[in-house]
Amino acid sequence: MLKMARWSFLANEDKMNFKEKVALQDILAEHENQAICYSMKEEMIALYEFRSYTRLLRDGSAGLKLH
Repeated sequence: MLKMARWSFLANEDKMNFKEKVALQDILAEHENQAICYSMKEEMIALYEFRSYTRLLRDGSAGLKLH
């Protein structure tokens, strides 16, 4: 079951439907190590978005080179 759930770990939770979120929570409840890794991934995404937003406010760029 865990091998088939790879997509759940990679997808952003805000893009999941209710059924997918429930399935993810069931998997995370059963597998502590994967829950820790998933939590770390979500924190990294949040930190990156925060840094990019701060940079956007500071100098009008989110870290991307615009042509």
